[in-house]
Amino acid sequence: MVLTVEKEKPGMLSLVNKAIKALYRDPESVFMTAPVRDLLFDGVVINCTLTDFAGKAICTQLKANAKDMERVSEDIFKFSFFGMQNGSLSSQFRVKRGIKNIKDIGRVVEFNGQKKLSSWSGEKCNEISGTDGTIFPPFITSEDKILAFSPELCRTIAVVFERPTTYKGIKGYRYTATLGDMSSNPNEKCFCPTEDTCLKKGSFELSRCAGAPLVVTLPHMYETDEEYLRSVIGQHPEQRKHEIFMEFEPMTGTPLGARRRLQFNIFLHKVDKIDLMKEVPSALLPIFWINEGLELGDKFVNDLNNNLFRTLNILSGVQWTMMGGGLALAAGAALLHYKKRSGFATVSNPPALAAKSNGIPSVEGSLRY
Repeated sequence: MVLTVEKEKPGMLSLVNKAIKALYRDPESVFMTAPVRDLLFDGVVINCTLTDFAGKAICTQLKANAKDMERVSEDIFKFSFFGMQNGSLSSQFRVKRGIKNIKDIGRVVEFNGQKKLSSWSGEKCNEISGTDGTIFPPFITSEDKILAFSPELCRTIAVVFERPTTYKGIKGYRYTATLGDMSSNPNEKCFCPTEDTCLKKGSFELSRCAGAPLVVTLPHMYETDEEYLRSVIGQHPEQRKHEIFMEFEPMTGTPLGARRRLQFNIFLHKVDKIDLMKEVPSALLPIFWINEGLELGDKFVNDLNNNLFRTLNILSGVQWTMMGGGLALAAGAALLHYKKRSGFATVSNPPALAAKSNGIPSVEGSLRY
C-alpha cells in the first residue's frame, strides 16, 4: 500500500502513516506475521470500521479498489495473494487449429477478446505470441524458439534449446527460459517501468499488469543481476532447483515435463514520511516463490510408445524389408538381363572342315552357352 501510494499519490503519505496505526493497531515493524494459508488463500483481515479521518480516507480508497480482496461485510475485507483467483473463471483464448499450417497449431490469436495487450508502452511488448503453454506444434527442432503467452505476467515467454534429454525412455529436447534483460535488450525496453527507469537483468515489474508493485524474478534470484541478489542474505540460486524448463518429444510436440518457477519480490526502501520505514534499507525483498510442474504420466508414455513409436518401428522395418527385397529383385533382374545379352552361342576353337563323309561335313570343337 505504501509503495503504491508513494508512486501514484505521494501527497497522501502522511495520511497513510496515520491510517496504518489505526488499521493494524499500532504495529511495531514493517513486517507482519500471519499463517501461510491466510497470506496465500484465506486472507488477512483488514478492518475498515474506523472513525478517524485518516482511516476512513484510506478505507474509501481500498473499497474503490476491492476487486482483488474478499469482501466479508461492508467494512471488513480479506487480502490474500491468490484467494480471489482460486476457483475463478480462467482466461479465454482464441487459438489456431493448424489446418492450413501445422506449425500454427495452438497459436494464440486473441486473449479475452483482444488481439494485443495495452499494458506496455511499446507495440512489441503488447504482442500476444505463442501458445497458451498447454499445447505445442509438432516437428520441433533444436533451432526453434518456442513461445508461450503468460496471462499472469502479461507477456510472452520464450524458451530456447538447451540439450537433448531422455524421459522414461523417450528421447526429447530440453528448453529453458529466462526473464530477459530490459536494461540492455532494445526489444524489451517497453517493459521498463518508466522511460528513464529500467530494472536490471532477470527482473520484471508487474505494476502495469497486476496493479501491484510486485517484481518477478526466478527463485533465489537465479539468473538475476548481482546487485539484487546481494541485497538480501540467504539466497542460494541453483540451476537444477530454480530454472524454468520444458521438455518435448520433438516429433509430436508433446510436453514430457516442465517446471515454471517464479519468485515474487517487492522493492523495499526508506520512506521518510512513514514512521515504520524511516530506517529501512534498500533491497529487493523476496516474498514467496512458486514451483508449478508437470510430468507426462505412465499412461501417456505407454500411448506414445505403443501407438506411435512401435508403429514407426514396424513401418521402418517394413520399409527396410521392402528396400532390401527391391534391391534383390533389381539385382536378379540385372543378372538375367546380363545373361540374356551375353548368352548367344559362341564357337571356341573354330572347327576345321573335314573331308566329306557321305556328303555331310563334320565339325570339331564345342559349343559354349
